[in-house]
Amino acid sequence: MSSISITCSDLSFAWPDGSAVFDGLSFAVGAGRSALVARNGVGKSTLLRLIAGELAPTRGSVQVSGRLAYLPQDFALAVDRRVDEVLGIAGARAALRAIERGDVREERSAAVRDDWAVEERARATLDRLGLPHVGLDRRVGQLSGGESVLLGLAARFLWRPDVLLLDEPTNNLDLQRPAADHGAGVVPGRDDGGQPRRAVPARGRRHPLAPAGTAADRDRPAVSTTASTSRESLYDQRRSARRRVRQDP
Repeated sequence: MSSISITCSDLSFAWPDGSAVFDGLSFAVGAGRSALVARNGVGKSTLLRLIAGELAPTRGSVQVSGRLAYLPQDFALAVDRRVDEVLGIAGARAALRAIERGDVREERSAAVRDDWAVEERARATLDRLGLPHVGLDRRVGQLSGGESVLLGLAARFLWRPDVLLLDEPTNNLDLQRPAADHGAGVVPGRDDGGQPRRAVPARGRRHPLAPAGTAADRDRPAVSTTASTSRESLYDQRRSARRRVRQDP
């Protein structure tokens, strides 16, 4: 992958009423952690939305190397959603339960998408973000505002992005967590070893957000998705993936 993660060229943006936010902005963000620090109202969130593709520039272009994930400042979740739904693993969990009951149809294996340790990865991610008490079947409405933000961040880590954008990532976090100066974070999603990086708030102050990926993600074996796949073979695949997650903390 290129050492340049994000490139903005001659970027200009104006709101429909003609209010200009940027005019001819050009910059590049290299591999490594970066932070955008500026006073309120100058357009930090607008810039991140442009990079994330949520807004279209009036002029110029944005290029991002690899997969991008974005956690917005006003992040919110529907209170009736389950944690596994937010993490994007509900379908895979249901397929794993069906396989354990003896249903080895092709669509079940396809729903797992070769991620036989998906529950273990999700559990490890939540634990490392300080949410060991949050079960995969809990509802969002049972979580605090800070826990919901961390849950959203966990979901983005599970996507395994190459670039992760965090807009004021410490907003709404519980008071017992260290505070940090406000700012917009531009964080490569992975380091050279393939693991998602720790999220670092603006101005370089550390926050206890740990990497979610493991070497098991890179070494996961390919799995046949044919209808003839045996129940025992699928069990073996899952047991093997679970062992790798446990052995690579």
